[in-house]
Amino acid sequence: MMQKTHTKFSISLDTGVLKRIESKRGLIPRSAYIEKILEDAEAK
Repeated sequence: MMQKTHTKFSISLDTGVLKRIESKRGLIPRSAYIEKILEDAEAK
């Protein structure tokens, strides 16, 4: 049970870091990136 939660947390953490790196490189358009953040916030 704990392992599953930890894995899920690690994955979300990794994708958050990847998104940050991609946005810095300009691979993700800034407006789309902001929309994604807002969607994530609403989902929580």
